[in-house]
Amino acid sequence: MKNLPSIIFLIFFGFILLVKMSIGQYSMAESSTDQSLPVELVSFTVYQDGFMVNLNWEIASEMDNLGFIIERKSSLDLSYKEIASYQYNPELVGQGNSTQLQEYHFRDFVENEGSYLYRLYQTDSNGSRNLIGNKKIDIVLSNIDKFSLIGIYPNPFNSVTQIEVFLPVSFRPEITIYNITGQKVDDISTGVLEKGIQKVKWDASSLPAGFYFLNIRYENEQISRKVLYLK
Repeated sequence: MKNLPSIIFLIFFGFILLVKMSIGQYSMAESSTDQSLPVELVSFTVYQDGFMVNLNWEIASEMDNLGFIIERKSSLDLSYKEIASYQYNPELVGQGNSTQLQEYHFRDFVENEGSYLYRLYQTDSNGSRNLIGNKKIDIVLSNIDKFSLIGIYPNPFNSVTQIEVFLPVSFRPEITIYNITGQKVDDISTGVLEKGIQKVKWDASSLPAGFYFLNIRYENEQISRKVLYLK
């Protein structure tokens, strides 16, 4: 009976140790199963529109999301290349923290036929990148036979931007610039452009910064795009 206090102490100590171990195991199990993804991807679609590839994705929720990065690999490339980032494409900037459905879009210009692979990444504020989607698309360009505005790059821009068009025949398109009030502020003289993909530069350095509308007329067709000039 002299050892009874020691026995009671050992039993009590063993009980406390078991309780702590159980709590620790429960905490570890809880933390391992309660790891939320930075973003919840609902859909990611890729489709061809002339010389452009449209990438669209929907996000149900975002947590600490700086934005998105897109990589591309064609059948002519040996590895993936980064083609767009939230750091220089405003449309790819994330919402940070959000529980509302968000839609994101990006348009990629392609000049060659073949298979293209796209990777969609999300970036956290700590700099870590998370692959959230990938898609493959087969591009066919030989059946394109109509006038199209491929794109205006960069947009927004500083001083000079580049307009890319596809002409089904040699032609002299009319390119006119209007300010936000609808006043014509510039005409871009191109001369006759050859059939195919053509690039025309617009220098806006003599104009004030702001939004402008770029209007291109080809025969009876007319296309307008909004551009943002940042000084």
